[in-house]
Amino acid sequence: MRRKKQFIILFSIAIFFLTPFILFSSNNYSYHVEIPSNVIGLKHINAKITIVDKSNSVISTFNENKTFIINGETRETTFDDGIAHINIKIDGNKDIIFYPKDSKENKQFFHVRKLPAFLSIVPPLLAILLAIIFKEVILALFLGVFSGILLIIGFDDPLNWIRSPMIFIEYYVIKVVSDPQKSAVIIFSMIIGGMVMLLMKNGSIHILISKLSKVIKTRKNAMLVTWLMGIVVFFDDYANTLIVGNSLRPLTDRFKISREKLAYIVDSTAAPIASIAFITTWIGAEVNYINDAVIKLNIAENPYMIFLKSLGYAFYPLLTIVFMFMLLKMNRDFGQMHKIETLAIKDFKKHLKIHETKSAKNEYINPNKIKTKWYDAVIPMVSLILVAFVSLLFNHNSLEIWKNENLSLWMKFVNVIGSSNPYKALLWASFFGIGIAIIITLLRRSLSLKKSINAVIEGFNSMLMAMIILIFAWSLGIITEKLGTDVYLSEIIGGNVSPFFLPALIFLISAAISFATGSSWGTMALLYPILLPTVYNSCEINGLAYNETMPIFYMVVSAILGGSVFGDHCSPISDTTILSSMSSGCDHIQHVRTQLPYSLTVGFISVFIGYILVSYLKISPIWGLLISVLVLFGIVRIFGKKVNVKT
Repeated sequence: MRRKKQFIILFSIAIFFLTPFILFSSNNYSYHVEIPSNVIGLKHINAKITIVDKSNSVISTFNENKTFIINGETRETTFDDGIAHINIKIDGNKDIIFYPKDSKENKQFFHVRKLPAFLSIVPPLLAILLAIIFKEVILALFLGVFSGILLIIGFDDPLNWIRSPMIFIEYYVIKVVSDPQKSAVIIFSMIIGGMVMLLMKNGSIHILISKLSKVIKTRKNAMLVTWLMGIVVFFDDYANTLIVGNSLRPLTDRFKISREKLAYIVDSTAAPIASIAFITTWIGAEVNYINDAVIKLNIAENPYMIFLKSLGYAFYPLLTIVFMFMLLKMNRDFGQMHKIETLAIKDFKKHLKIHETKSAKNEYINPNKIKTKWYDAVIPMVSLILVAFVSLLFNHNSLEIWKNENLSLWMKFVNVIGSSNPYKALLWASFFGIGIAIIITLLRRSLSLKKSINAVIEGFNSMLMAMIILIFAWSLGIITEKLGTDVYLSEIIGGNVSPFFLPALIFLISAAISFATGSSWGTMALLYPILLPTVYNSCEINGLAYNETMPIFYMVVSAILGGSVFGDHCSPISDTTILSSMSSGCDHIQHVRTQLPYSLTVGFISVFIGYILVSYLKISPIWGLLISVLVLFGIVRIFGKKVNVKT
């Protein structure tokens, strides 16, 4: 009996290992080869070979070597779970002849069309141009993806024009939303939008701002408090404009602060602070764009740490906030803003007549919600931040790192953050923050459960367009990777533009697109997937070492971000610019005209002192920021004029 059991076990093991051989020897299998029909600018393509049975199912037990003859060349490949990949050289538009060495009868012929390399930039370039022409980023991204799919599957077959939208939905959209990290970004952003809307609906943020406004005694302090509140409401640029503009307008009116000045303060704190703060509706998208580049380029750094390191080069957002503080603290203005401020002080009633038809109705503020306390808004926001940092600092690797005596405290912190999963941290933080907000709202009875849920859903809806942009942008990123867009651009830029001038050039490109489209999010969606790999590869082409490449990489991360915000500030069709005008009760064109000189001043300094000086001279970004601040201080002192007022 014992020998019988041993025989059965040995026989089973033998059958398991010999099954692939038996299948192949008895020709109970076939092989399926996937080769792209169109190749753009590539010298090699990747052929996917799948071993299938008679029912066309993959033989996943086959994990052996097999030899194929490809265009007369013998190639041996290793199968893993029935799948193998072979790199094939492309020789013009010649057919590829493919068959197993032991079976010449199973020859397969593949016609591969080799298209010019410049076509690889058509999808992103088309998306950019259409976004500029139609001022509609979603349509532009869709058509960019559509054109890319046609280039991949072939545009000469009329049926492919019908299949392309279906391929986009069935393959690209599903691939994006099924990615755990991208799904985490979508969920996090939606939840933050829901929390913000709930805090606005329950009136707690309004109460917080009202409390602060009661202690203001001077015009200067009123402007500084408005600036400070723009910093405090850091988690979303839309929420920032709606909350700060609507809530503090009565305060600034009391001190005869022009609506243009209020709109400038609101607009110039909203996007800059939301783009660089650690936990915002922007952070998930930014980190994910970086993560895609990290995976593609095989960079051994955590994407969240790359984001943190790039903040040192975020010249435009940081300098905008500092420059505005200088203007307010020194009580100086220049250009059109000084004239309007002077007129507002002399005759504020006349000033209001210009803007009275533009005042925004604040549907979120309800002064009668006496049950709501100011700290009802603070607790969820603080909880969100604390949970995020705790999640980042204490992960599965953190205990060993904290115990490592060979590392300084700062390096322990850096390594712990670097080994953490930022997506999990953001999800934990967002769920915790919105949960606390709902509980406080219900305990205070400031909103019923039904109204609270409706407010959260309304917040979800407010993020819907941004999420659609993200999904379309991620899809375009997959397309450009398949087409080798970054490789083509790297070869062009790498041979013609010094890597040290790339951050400044990319800042200007980003600003131009953002200005034309009015969308900083759309600009980042268009440029991050293409330019991050392009810049990294360009540095390699120019022979830069890794430690020389990464500072430029960090700068480009911030240059795209800063340029997007800069162009957004200058654009009359920008969503945040329009919202700032509305919430501040300011004529929109007046807001754009008065803000433009300030934005151009900071943008000019960011390019020439920030990116060019820091990159070309290889100095610390801290020195770049300090020099820029000193130059801006000199500009305010020399060109700025005192706004004379007695309060």
